[in-house]
Amino acid sequence: MIRPISRGRLAPAKNLGGPTAPQHRCPNRPAFVGLRRQCPSSPRYNRHAVTACYSCGKNAADPTSLPPREAIYDDGHWRVAHAFGSALPGWLVVVSCRHLTSLSQLTPDEATALGPLLQRLSIAVESVTSAIKCYVVFLAEAPGFEHLHVHIIPRAPHMPPDRTGIEALKYLAQPEGEWVSPEEMDRVSEDIQRMLRATTH
Repeated sequence: MIRPISRGRLAPAKNLGGPTAPQHRCPNRPAFVGLRRQCPSSPRYNRHAVTACYSCGKNAADPTSLPPREAIYDDGHWRVAHAFGSALPGWLVVVSCRHLTSLSQLTPDEATALGPLLQRLSIAVESVTSAIKCYVVFLAEAPGFEHLHVHIIPRAPHMPPDRTGIEALKYLAQPEGEWVSPEEMDRVSEDIQRMLRATTH
C-alpha cells in the first residue's frame, strides 16, 4: 500500500547510525506538486550542497523558476526530473535532495520514501510512454554528476535488441540532433506529473 503524501511538515529523520537531514520548513517556500520544498537557507543545503554540483544547483533553485522537465516531483527527500541529453522520451532521474554519492548514505526516511516513489514513477512512465516496464539504474559516475540520482528508463516496445537491458544507456550517447527536445521533455514531464497526482491516495 502506498502511503499518502503528507502536505505538512516532514517528520525528522531517525538517526540509526547514518547521516541525518536537518528539517527546516520555510513558510515563504511555494508548494511543489502538492508538497513542501525545504528552503535553500536550510542547514541541509548549507551543509551538504556542493558548489560545482549540477544537481545541488537545481535542488537549491526556487521551484517556480524551474521548467516542467526539472520539476516533476519533490517531497523534500527526492526531486524528479526528465533526463537531458537522452534520445528516449520519458527517461527520468530521481535526484536526492541532499548531496550524497551512495545509497548507503541515505537516512531511514529517505530510503523509506524512495521505494514507493520508484513504483509510482514506473506506473506513470509506463502509462505515458506505453513502455512495457521501466529499468532502474544507479551509476552516478560522470564527472560533475556524482550526486546520487537514480535513472528510470522506459523499456519501449520498439526497442531493438541491442538497446535493451543495460544497453539502453546508449540512448545517452546519441548525436545531439536526436535528443528529446526541451519542449517534448516538458510535455512528457507534465503528463507524468498529472499521472503522479492521480495515483496519490
